[in-house]
Amino acid sequence: MFSRSAKFAFIALAVTTLALGKITLTAAAGNSPEELTIGWVNVGAASNEALLFAGNMVEKNLPNTKVKWVEFTGGSAGIAALNAGDIQMMTEVGLPPTVSAISKGLDFKIVWVNDIYLTSEGLVVRNSSNIQKVDDLAGKKVATMVGTSSGYMLHAALTGVGLDESKVQVINMDPPSMQAAWKRGELDAAYIWSPALNNMAADQGKILATNKDFQDRGSSIDMILVRGQFARDYPDAVTAVLKAENDSILDLQNNGDAALQKMADYLKIPLDQARTEFGGIQLMNATEQLSATGLGHGDGVATSRITKAIKAAGEYLVGVGSLKAVPDNIPQYVDTSFIEKLPK
Repeated sequence: MFSRSAKFAFIALAVTTLALGKITLTAAAGNSPEELTIGWVNVGAASNEALLFAGNMVEKNLPNTKVKWVEFTGGSAGIAALNAGDIQMMTEVGLPPTVSAISKGLDFKIVWVNDIYLTSEGLVVRNSSNIQKVDDLAGKKVATMVGTSSGYMLHAALTGVGLDESKVQVINMDPPSMQAAWKRGELDAAYIWSPALNNMAADQGKILATNKDFQDRGSSIDMILVRGQFARDYPDAVTAVLKAENDSILDLQNNGDAALQKMADYLKIPLDQARTEFGGIQLMNATEQLSATGLGHGDGVATSRITKAIKAAGEYLVGVGSLKAVPDNIPQYVDTSFIEKLPK
């Protein structure tokens, strides 16, 4: 695991003013904020984010803005910070916390799809647990991060074989706690994303199944959310961040191992490990983001793959009693105007 910042703390910023519980940023040169705080989740090489960090790509696109990165263990905590105004953007937010936030009427926009998890998120089982198939999870101690894509995909795996979740000892843990419990021998299995997935598999475990095996029952998609007021006040700053995202993805798509090596060097992991983690996800460049298999564009947002996936996650949350109803205004939360400004 690597860290770009200390654990999240509420920071009083001298350049901000507090009004009605919300933070208003003062402008720097042009229409750039003096500071921009972005939340992120450590997923190792199972994303393009490490390439952004390695090349300071966001910082270079916003030379008049002090960019801060704050690490979270999951999207739900990031959304809470976004809503409070402690951060202005949050990356790697999964479907369940996103649709839950929409149902609460929070003020944010979905502006980018970070990644679609296929084999870089899945079910790891302890070698000594005698778990040979998903059905064998009955009565076993299985860790996951409830309320995230991993909890959602574990549910999809269990329902797919007709195993009631109440028959499994599901333990809610974040990735660091999960890996510590695994080392102590306290878990039989876990459903989580990389690098925790691969770390536990390498420590007396094996990967039994991944999201790719359950695509007919659920999807694991991470997105970038932007605080609504920030998006309205500083649209060019949002576009600058997305340009860095797009440039890093194009680098990976066009240059393969050369770009992966930069990620591996930054993460201090072998290139082979970076290949494994990165190989388990799907990324989309700006053109692909606007397609029907991405966020869509114009009237196509309502029927896009991402909108349908968010709705399906909402149906899951309704089914488990976490939501009363699936929100009917999901497309209104998708804003592709920032992507549309990028060179294609």
